[in-house]
Amino acid sequence: MEKEKPHEGILHRELHIHDVVEHFQPQLDVLREVVNYGTNLIAAAFHSSSKQLADVILVPVLLKQVVSMLDAFEVLVSNACVSAAQLQSRAMFEASVYIDFIMLGNEEEKARYYYVSNLRRELTWALRSQEGSAEHAKFFAALGEFGDALQETQKATAEPAKAQAQEIQEFLSKEPWKSTNEVLDQAKGNKKYDVAWYEPFGKRSVRELSDLTGRLHEYEVFYSEASEKMHSSEYKSHISIGSGYIAFEPIRNLTGIHSLLNFALSVAFHSYRRVLERYRPGQLNEFAKRYTENWRAAFLSIPKVVYNTSHKVVL
Repeated sequence: MEKEKPHEGILHRELHIHDVVEHFQPQLDVLREVVNYGTNLIAAAFHSSSKQLADVILVPVLLKQVVSMLDAFEVLVSNACVSAAQLQSRAMFEASVYIDFIMLGNEEEKARYYYVSNLRRELTWALRSQEGSAEHAKFFAALGEFGDALQETQKATAEPAKAQAQEIQEFLSKEPWKSTNEVLDQAKGNKKYDVAWYEPFGKRSVRELSDLTGRLHEYEVFYSEASEKMHSSEYKSHISIGSGYIAFEPIRNLTGIHSLLNFALSVAFHSYRRVLERYRPGQLNEFAKRYTENWRAAFLSIPKVVYNTSHKVVL
């Protein structure tokens, strides 16, 4: 049978990749270099840290999340997947705001809540393979008939998951983890799911954290739009509706690339400066020089895309 080819009006890989390479190569080069810089900053900052829990969460977890998402962002944008790249920019911003929030104070306590929240999720998954546990009953009830397909997997993972659950439960029975876990239990109450790790500090959403850290403008302008794509709650990136017709937007195109590149790089620069201030203040001048000499020109001259002819396909 002949291999399937894409409908070029909806997916024309070569055309849009050609466009992004032709018009945005300086920005693509900067993206890669900023990712490279971030990888070295992770190693250097952690080396300079006191290796406490807050340092572990701030550097090889949250800073690494920023760099990881920027790397994925670069891969998507280089391939003209601009709309999809908004999801990575959203994840970058969230991690960056967490960094700011933790650095406001009580760093070890906040890191402990972040860590214990992760352990609680791991415990939930481990208990789902343990017959007789409440988590097992709820999980397989939710799966319905699909649960039958997981029976063999559940049996194979039961023993190692049991050991993992016991290890986590033992760890959470000791202070200071015990008190933190109890607070999260109280915050959960009768809810089906745990609250976010930062809720015991009086903040109930990323928006509130953004406001607290002075980044509400970024949240309102960029993060909210990316969230709409994350939750499939907007249609404009997929279709446009006119009098008597519906036009399909191509899956790959460069609409919005200017503001998205600006946002992603701004988040990276902000995150890097915050980490440098905390762990490598002597490197701030070098970072500023690198920005001025290597990155600023491309960052401040991101082209804006205007499609002079329709790039839509009307079906």
